[in-house]
Amino acid sequence: MIKPVSLQMIMSPQKELKLPQICVIGIGNPLRSDDGVAEYVCSLIEKNAFRNVSVVTVQQLQTELIDSLLKFEVLVFVDASLEGDDFQFYELKESNCNSFSSHHLGPELLASLARQLYGKHWAIRICAIRGYRFSIGDQLSAGAFQNAHKALSFLQSWIVNACC
Repeated sequence: MIKPVSLQMIMSPQKELKLPQICVIGIGNPLRSDDGVAEYVCSLIEKNAFRNVSVVTVQQLQTELIDSLLKFEVLVFVDASLEGDDFQFYELKESNCNSFSSHHLGPELLASLARQLYGKHWAIRICAIRGYRFSIGDQLSAGAFQNAHKALSFLQSWIVNACC
């Protein structure tokens, strides 16, 4: 005997895929020319209004930031770089950082503290964008501006394509 199929069974919506909650953290001082490249990129990512992406900008990392990041699964740290390619994007591997200085807090130490204090393990990516001028000023150099848009294009694709 064939069981009848209801219209509701045919028309039921597919379960929505759960997207990872991502926080893009821009680090740098926008009054130091190219050091503000991360804030610029973050402002453009925020305009995209990805529903699973939050954006935070800071001049430097602080331990107080950890509590607000606990709800995220993926962290992307965006920062200016003094050397290297136009931009670099790579995964930060977990390591145990035992030394602590609030004046030199990087993503590695932030992640290590979160692991030790809360048992939190994030998937962490670093986006380093090459800058050229770090003097007082609120304008990006032409090179940093171009590199910012290259990095932005990459990040947008990475976010859209399930990122991890």
